[in-house]
Amino acid sequence: MTRLYLTFLLTCFLGSHAQEVVTFKDKSLPATPEWSFICETYVLGGQCDVRVARTETGGLLRLSLPVATSEHYIGGTVYIYLTDNTVITCTDKGLREAGDKRAVSWYVFTTKEMERLKKADIQFLRFVIRGSQRPFTGQTGFFTAENRKSYFGTFGDKAPNRFATGEAVKTLYTTP
Repeated sequence: MTRLYLTFLLTCFLGSHAQEVVTFKDKSLPATPEWSFICETYVLGGQCDVRVARTETGGLLRLSLPVATSEHYIGGTVYIYLTDNTVITCTDKGLREAGDKRAVSWYVFTTKEMERLKKADIQFLRFVIRGSQRPFTGQTGFFTAENRKSYFGTFGDKAPNRFATGEAVKTLYTTP
């Protein structure tokens, strides 16, 4: 009975400290949890899923959102505005996935940019959805995804309405 109890406690402890993993080009990389940033002007989903992964040469930014057709994608330059009033500019390298009516794009971070992400939270990011602009095909254009957990706050609510992205990126380097 004691052995079963110790096994249960060890499983709970290891499970709570397990590193999140993302797969990119058939490689498993340590990653942050997925954050659902609010994108008020994008009517198809209203949210942009954001995730940061660590690589040997820096890191990766993964943006994902629902699209109407497979010809729509996130492309062009992405601007990441941090809470320390600096901006990280990510150029499009054409790293995309499509499937299940979702557009997924990957952007590359340098080691210096990952250091900046450790020190400040992401405030919001600007991106472009590209594709055909025929009637009834979906939205294209420039969009802003803001680091907010919910649209509305409650008076007196002490819980922060933002994701602690800096702390999450920092833990990518503290866990094996």
